[in-house]
Order: sequence, then C-alpha cells, then structure tokens
Amino acid sequence: MTPAILPMHHLEPEVLAAYASGTLGEGISLLVAAHLTFCPICRAAVADLERVGGALLDALEPDSLNKDALDRLLARLDEPEEVSPSPPPPVPPKGGGGELAALPAPIRAYLSLSDESGPLPWKRLAPGVRHIRLMPRGAEGSNARLFKVAAHTPLPTHGHKGSEWTLVLTGSFTDDSQRFARGDVAEATQDTIHAPLTGAEGCICLIITDAPLRYTSLLGRMIQPFTGL
Repeated sequence: MTPAILPMHHLEPEVLAAYASGTLGEGISLLVAAHLTFCPICRAAVADLERVGGALLDALEPDSLNKDALDRLLARLDEPEEVSPSPPPPVPPKGGGGELAALPAPIRAYLSLSDESGPLPWKRLAPGVRHIRLMPRGAEGSNARLFKVAAHTPLPTHGHKGSEWTLVLTGSFTDDSQRFARGDVAEATQDTIHAPLTGAEGCICLIITDAPLRYTSLLGRMIQPFTGL
C-alpha cells in the first residue's frame, strides 16, 4: 500500500490557537476542520493547545455563587423543557467514489444533496472555473466556496483587500513557484498579488475570503459584480 502523502503547507500557529479556543469565524473554522482531516501534524498541535486551554481553565479560581443561586436553579427544573431537534449526522458518500468522496466530512456537511451518489451542483463562473457557495455571504464580503478549476487554467491576476485561505482537496496548483497539493493550505494577504495555475489534473479547492478580491485587469473589475468575489 502506498503511504499517504502528508501536507507540506500548514496553517499558521495563531490560526490553530484561535481554532482551539473557538474564536475563529465560521468560514475559516470550516477550512481548519477540513485541513485537520488531512494533517496529523496540525491535529496534534490543536490537541496540545486544547489540553493547555483546559489546564488553564482548571487553574482559575472559582467564582463565588450568589446566595439565591441554588433556589433559582431548582426553580428552573420545574420549567417545561424546550428540546431543539438535533441536526442529522453527515451522510457518508454512497459508492465510495466520485467527487463527493474526495471531500472531508466537515465540507460534506455543508452540501445539501438529494442524491449523494450524483454529481456535485457546480455552477459555471468562468471558462474552466466552476464553484459552489457553501454558506451565505458574511460581513465585509466574506465567502466560503468550493472551486473546481480545469487543468492548466491560470486564474486572473488579483490582489486582496483582506485575507484568502485556499485548501486543496484534489489535484494541485502552483503559485509563486510553490506547488500546493491535496491537504495543503495557501494563505494570501493584502500584500499578495498572484495568478495561481492549476496542474495537469486540475484542482478542487475550498477557498475562504474575508474581503473582496482586488483585480488588476479591467476585465476582472468588470465581471466582479457578477462573480461576487
């Protein structure tokens, strides 16, 4: 059996620390959770951070309770219980193959599919580029989308008004002479201007942005209102 190839590009320690403490936004938390399914190194780091956080909580001095705390607690026991329905567990892909099977469980949970054995609901964004929006647009233009990009397709040169995180799910791409493959994370900041190029097998990625892109070409700026990026 061929051993699994471990990711070469990881998340920054401060991102993992924020994830372990529960202070990340929904989109980037989804990307971290998906990356952890590929990366034992980052999984171990998050586990260590959670242990440290637990130890710090245990070391805190307990707060004193109000004198009527017990009476108020007992009174609440007599109130009718409101039970919220539990969300159904993520459904594993049927058949064990296809694009859905290549997606980590945290991402599959965001896809509402009536037929898990069928194709994913890709929408055409540009020649060679398709996408699926995973969650509603957040504040300040944040996005969480899956992208499927055909082989040897250069994306338009662009910069960023915020940060962009890309997790490779299948295939690969190159960016600034670096290659990113399955499980790798690429981060772009406001100082980054780039034009990623997919490899021979194309690429499916999860991309999270917390602000709109900044296109350098007139065409890119013209189509931006229609792409929502």
